[in-house]
Amino acid sequence: MTVAFNGPPPDPATLTPLLDTLDSGAPEDIAEAIGVMTDAARSVLDSNGEDFSAFEAPEFSEAQGQVDPYMFENCEFDEKVEVTAADYSFDGIPAELPAGRVAFLLSNEGNEPHEMGLARKKDGVTESWDELLALPEDQVMEKVDQLGGAFAPNQEAKGLAIADLEPGEYVAVCFIPVGTSIDESGEHMGDGPPHFMEGMKAEFTVA
Repeated sequence: MTVAFNGPPPDPATLTPLLDTLDSGAPEDIAEAIGVMTDAARSVLDSNGEDFSAFEAPEFSEAQGQVDPYMFENCEFDEKVEVTAADYSFDGIPAELPAGRVAFLLSNEGNEPHEMGLARKKDGVTESWDELLALPEDQVMEKVDQLGGAFAPNQEAKGLAIADLEPGEYVAVCFIPVGTSIDESGEHMGDGPPHFMEGMKAEFTVA
């Protein structure tokens, strides 16, 4: 859900009907958790995308921990991949995946928050992922396509990423700074390097 709020300020006219549909069509097993998540999303919309604290609240993380695994287990995808995040590595991402709609369930077994951002090299790009990740952000964005990702804010939390993969070269990467923590008072950004610089990066190919 949080992926829909990345980028430009969210558009209430577009997202509110989607949230209404989620509320009305939620399976009974996760209806309460869906309600917590959609309430948080409405709070972000009310702030015009300026206040994301509702997404950092413990109750949102707990609800996401119910909804994302449920979707992973009960929805149909072309491929399902279970990924473990540690301090600082990904485990479970195969070197090659088939094209199609792929669900990645990220489980955090580390002591810090972790994300799994997915990106694909644009056609014709020849630089390695290490070379690309060393570039300034604006230059990187000219050479890759972002596909969203998953966020698992604390130990034992789970997050779901769903991506339509086409043939190409991909990477899963965590940009969260070393030393970051999340508690009841909110998110506290660390002052260390991004996790990917500590090795939290996994490259894979889609055939």
